[in-house]
Amino acid sequence: KYVCNSVPSLIRMVTDEEYQKKILPMLDLTLLMYKERDFMESIFKFWAATDQRSIDAFQMKTLWDARVRNYLGNRYDAGRNIFDMDFSMKLKERAQLLDFNEYATWRQTGVSFQVRDGVYDTPNRTLCSGVVKLIGGEKRLVRGYWGDICVFPFYCSRNFLSS
Repeated sequence: KYVCNSVPSLIRMVTDEEYQKKILPMLDLTLLMYKERDFMESIFKFWAATDQRSIDAFQMKTLWDARVRNYLGNRYDAGRNIFDMDFSMKLKERAQLLDFNEYATWRQTGVSFQVRDGVYDTPNRTLCSGVVKLIGGEKRLVRGYWGDICVFPFYCSRNFLSS
């Protein structure tokens, strides 16, 4: 809700230099080309869009699964075992407050910091980004999740709680 309410101001900052200097003077957008400003504006509009087409354009479960499949390759079926090996060999000593089941759930689904037995079915669309790819001989903007699927968000939040 906060992001959706902030979108008009973000768009105005990208498109109106005087407004941006007044609201956020430490940010300098003067080197951005108009094409890049337009791209940023389209991202902000995507964040706030409520139409079904925009909602369907970012299916986080599908995008996360595709990233994990690509990363694991032919080892995908042994994913939980690979996550266990990563956890045991690389993380167990460094992040003692991290539970394996919580880590494995994050690696499989992308859902972290579950506080209740709630349904986590609304994706964070600010994680969506675009990449220009060559498809069928022409350049197209492909939206998706291109973020990290290996370095988990728990490390920075829980590793230092014990000290």
